[in-house]
Amino acid sequence: MKIIFFIVLCFSQVVFAQHTKKNVKQSGSSSSTDELLNNVLKKSKWNFNLKDLDNSHILLDKDKMKPDVLYFVDAKNFQMNINQKDCKSIVKGTYQILRKTEEIAVTFGHRPFVVNSQTNQKCMESLITFLESNLDVLYDEKESVIEIKEYDYPPSTSVSQ
Repeated sequence: MKIIFFIVLCFSQVVFAQHTKKNVKQSGSSSSTDELLNNVLKKSKWNFNLKDLDNSHILLDKDKMKPDVLYFVDAKNFQMNINQKDCKSIVKGTYQILRKTEEIAVTFGHRPFVVNSQTNQKCMESLITFLESNLDVLYDEKESVIEIKEYDYPPSTSVSQ
């Protein structure tokens, strides 16, 4: 009788462990794609003016009068065409933009853009440095605007005694 009880107990533990493992895999995989804006932005085209880049902010919109263009080629790759009078270049790389929700209000240390192309042009240094820094990407679907700004670290709080 003890042997039968032991076998049933071991079998139930194995079944419970498999069920728990299966639930963890399902919930982990679906949330990661839900947290990204990559599928929403893929195959979209956004205009901006490189001259408007001030070391911490750039605004992308659908205004075709602006000379520079950011293409989200697919759900992983981007391409920027810079068409300034004194600076013409193409920047390519990958992106992973997190969706801003109330649950994910702060993303410490997230770098949404990785630049893969090399350029020797001096005019591109500030743009590439900006893209590879910690950034907040705010997408306003209603206004058709993407605001990319340098992540503003909250001031440190210290307790004085």
